[in-house]
Amino acid sequence: MSHTKKTRPKRKVDPQIQQKINLEKARKEQLEKAKRNVVIFPTENQFQPRSTPFNKTVKARNVPMEIRNSYANYDRIMAEFAQGRAQCVGTRHGKHGGPCLIIGSGPSLDDALPVIEKWEGGIICSPSHASSLVKWGRPPDYVLALDYRSEFHHGMLVDNWRKYPTSLILHPCMNSNIVRDWRWSKFYYRTLKPEEEFYDETLRIAYPQIKIHMLVFSCAIPGQIGMANLLGYDPIFLVGCDFSIYRFRKWEYRWKELPQRKGLLGKIAPRRIPFTGHWIQAPKPGLDVANLIQADNGQWTNRIQLFYKRSLFMGLRLDRLQTFAVKSASSEKSIVTEFPEVSLDDLMASGGWGFEELYRKPEEMIRELDLYLCGQEAFPIPMRRKGQPEDDSHDIHYFEVDDPENHVPPVVHKYAETFGLALDPEEYSEYLLDLHSEFREKRRKMRAEHGLDPEGRPEQRVSSPLRTGGNDGPPDDK
Repeated sequence: MSHTKKTRPKRKVDPQIQQKINLEKARKEQLEKAKRNVVIFPTENQFQPRSTPFNKTVKARNVPMEIRNSYANYDRIMAEFAQGRAQCVGTRHGKHGGPCLIIGSGPSLDDALPVIEKWEGGIICSPSHASSLVKWGRPPDYVLALDYRSEFHHGMLVDNWRKYPTSLILHPCMNSNIVRDWRWSKFYYRTLKPEEEFYDETLRIAYPQIKIHMLVFSCAIPGQIGMANLLGYDPIFLVGCDFSIYRFRKWEYRWKELPQRKGLLGKIAPRRIPFTGHWIQAPKPGLDVANLIQADNGQWTNRIQLFYKRSLFMGLRLDRLQTFAVKSASSEKSIVTEFPEVSLDDLMASGGWGFEELYRKPEEMIRELDLYLCGQEAFPIPMRRKGQPEDDSHDIHYFEVDDPENHVPPVVHKYAETFGLALDPEEYSEYLLDLHSEFREKRRKMRAEHGLDPEGRPEQRVSSPLRTGGNDGPPDDK
């Protein structure tokens, strides 16, 4: 009598499910490994890129490509204006009003998307978010294209844009694909980059129809806020503007395709069924864990996200709109703690109205923005000349110094003398230094409340800089 050993049948696992499990496991291991290399500095700013070397690197890469794009797009854009298919965004100045959502790529956007259909105010987003908003039933009012690398297929695939009242706002240095493929409502602006004659002079002469220019920061969110200001929106609510290492999951529309066939030139090409397909959600994005930093509120971020956050404050210092941070379950990962908070449920129920008790007076708003910027050692100077009225029309210049106590006063004196500014150099220097000291004390208290070393002594230094090899540059629509 023979006995056969019974073997348990092998468990069949869906390869796609197993792949997701393996990917998630690898990401967790990657995050834990990166956390062991975290650097905590006395201030978040000490691990941010300084603006001057950052901008120098960006210009070296961006300017040649944008010049080339502006020439490649010239005939098409001029024809659009001649045929009335495009306008300067200045024609929309003040045409809107009331609340507006500014969309970022943080994880709290995932919380907002399932209820976004209830929103009746304005929405301004970047190309990264457009298709996701359409999928959840609330197309954006405006898509602001800022990064010259953005293409039409970058988060913008939907069933049929013709059905939706969305306008694209872009500049003539954009990728030619997006200029060509967006065939619906379109508004143009010019980018302004200090000390680059091409943007201020050449583009102005080449495209006389485009009369509005916008100062470009390193992040798309300040650009969206600047456009909200031009269009007349106020207040604004930041959704997904978390500036952490986590990102939202994008939705895109996948077209159905018929079997391949030979085209007129004998080439094999897929055939699409017009306006037919289905929605897919992109894989969960990987964590940007290079050189992790624990922010002052204990959340995980990194060097470039801190730089983007500072850009947000620089843009708001110019536009001075009432700004609220929208809080949801995933907002616990956010490093933004400086704005009045509104819950996602309350925001959708109210439509953005009824928060007047949280509004800040103009002088309070300016002081809070200056407090953060001075704490990050990016000191603002209002460029109001002697004899000019005290209004909001003046520009703001920023300077960065490593030793504020010794370097801020002479820099302020130099600005006042060179430009004939109306401010008192001694008094304004004292104002900036007081804010710098106040922020340091605020930071120490926050760190202590979250169980961090109040002085932020580094635990372990990371030898390699963030994103080496030329990838440290502007966002592709953050």
